[in-house]
Amino acid sequence: MKSKYQADIDELKQRLERNPTKEQMTANKSEVMDELTLTLNEMTTFMKNRFTKSGADEVCDMLYRKAIEHGCTSEETFKTIDSIVTNIL
Repeated sequence: MKSKYQADIDELKQRLERNPTKEQMTANKSEVMDELTLTLNEMTTFMKNRFTKSGADEVCDMLYRKAIEHGCTSEETFKTIDSIVTNIL
């Protein structure tokens, strides 16, 4: 029974190594490299002043995908992304 539990523990440890928790990922990132984090508002302000429509379309596609990937699917998030191309025009 003890060896079965140990095998289960070892398997769980291997799974954790393959799929670390958010806390572990944050700790590992800060140890390995500096991380640049930009807010959505910073990005949109920068893009509104410097991007062409075609460039903004491409970045907006990326922002939509990343927003969904990170679970940021509020109406406010999508309105902010939508406003980029509108303001460039």
